[in-house]
Amino acid sequence: RHPGSLCVTDEVLRTCVHHCLTLEDEEVMGLLLGSKDEESGVTIWGSLTLIREDKRPDRVEINPEFLSQAIEKAEQLTQEIGTLTEVVGWYHSHPKIPSPPSAVDLRTQNQFQNMDKLWVGLIFSWWGASATRHGKLEAIAFRSGAG
Repeated sequence: RHPGSLCVTDEVLRTCVHHCLTLEDEEVMGLLLGSKDEESGVTIWGSLTLIREDKRPDRVEINPEFLSQAIEKAEQLTQEIGTLTEVVGWYHSHPKIPSPPSAVDLRTQNQFQNMDKLWVGLIFSWWGASATRHGKLEAIAFRSGAG
């Protein structure tokens, strides 16, 4: 692996896609669990779905209480599996809009990246689906320019 690389397990990708497709007209989000270091980058092997709190359909935010609970869960997993597990990033959906991060997404990413320069964001976007045809699904990873 190359420095700065990202590896996401198939199970996490499937879980995130499934979560993102549960609400057709509202963004959803979750946190990503795994390991990270400067040499090998970020490996994501777990995810936690978060409850929507923002009433605007095109906004999601990470509640500090949920983040604290996720950190506790990561510490618990570290003890259970014997492998250092950390909250390494977040994911969210862009229903019916393109996947590039919005200004709000970049601001959120930047806030976390200022605390952890390896923090990663994933966006799952889809559009064009109907009862008679399949839509297009896109997934991207991103970081802000800071960090």
